[in-house]
Amino acid sequence: LSMASSRVAHAEMLAAMLLRAHRTSTRIIGVDPGTRYTGLAVSSNCLQYALPLGVLDRARGTALDHKAAFHEVLRKHKVSGLVVGLPLTLSGIEGDRCAHVRGYVSGLKLGELHVAFVDERYTTATVRRSLRNINVSRQKQERSKDVGAALLILQAAIDIGISTARRLKGTVAA
Repeated sequence: LSMASSRVAHAEMLAAMLLRAHRTSTRIIGVDPGTRYTGLAVSSNCLQYALPLGVLDRARGTALDHKAAFHEVLRKHKVSGLVVGLPLTLSGIEGDRCAHVRGYVSGLKLGELHVAFVDERYTTATVRRSLRNINVSRQKQERSKDVGAALLILQAAIDIGISTARRLKGTVAA
């Protein structure tokens, strides 16, 4: 696939994820798997906005505890799809960090849940800059940056999915 056709296919996949969530009255979660924290954001009921959910502390408890907590979030929010940030290199290729993220998602054993991986370059840096600009302490930035990155990841996916669905004549909640 060419780069352009790959982007179109990706946009169409995000549109399909949104339309599926709309038809089934479910939501989509944005995920930023950081080194220590996994940032989470959830789509609004109308599937037009990303809302902050919080973080799961990966250093607390076992991997099994983390997986159970993640699955509880999915159940509680009636999730049908995940948009996961993929930390591509600056040149746009997948490196070791991407393999780690894909392994993390695979380890969650998500079954039939739809997962889309999206380019998350610069999301954490953008969030850190914004938090610094409003004088958030470094300590609070550590927990907030992953939630903020998850928000940016999910909102970008929602925006792309909505515009693609409209272009394809689908409808997403008005």
